Amino acid sequence: MHISKKLIAVAVAIAAIAAGTTAFAAIPDGGGVIHGCYDKNSGQLRVTDTDTNMPKSCTSKEATLAWNQQGPKGDPGPKGDPGPSDGYFYSNLDQDVDYADTVIGSLNLPAGKYLISAKTYVESLQFDNYEHCTLEGGNRGDVQYVQLKPSLGLIDAGIALSIAYSSAAPSQVTFTCSPWLGGTTAHNTTISAVKVGNLTTN
Repeated sequence: MHISKKLIAVAVAIAAIAAGTTAFAAIPDGGGVIHGCYDKNSGQLRVTDTDTNMPKSCTSKEATLAWNQQGPKGDPGPKGDPGPSDGYFYSNLDQDVDYADTVIGSLNLPAGKYLISAKTYVESLQFDNYEHCTLEGGNRGDVQYVQLKPSLGLIDAGIALSIAYSSAAPSQVTFTCSPWLGGTTAHNTTISAVKVGNLTTN
């Protein structure tokens, strides 16, 4: 029976593909290492399977090489920029303060960490008065005392308070004032709270 050269060439090609598939199925090896042979003269590089020697193992004219399929884990990248902060604000133009612990403003805040500030101007036109105002949230508070003496022309004074505040649940901060004799007014009251990612207090 006569077999053509073309048919023989096709059979050889199929056999080579099958052999190559068998060999490369074990590359890299079970430990994730790729083995290769480097021709010292031509610089040609090829891979081999050290278990089956298919393709054939390195010859004396070649240098053996090995490298991992996956390199070591790299260092973490730089930390990204922080996202935008959340701000909360309250304002009230005028509030009579005729009794102790009058609430002149409050803010309802979600759980989180905050830097909170508050300010107001207290005024007395009738009596010489001692007045103190308090900004309070949870177990954090700030207080300021002022003395008003309309008899001497001292009718108003500024109050400015601030606290660092943290709560694991929704909560409220309050701004209160207490006159000694009553008959005072709080003007231009504001409370502002900025939510922050980290809060360090000393």
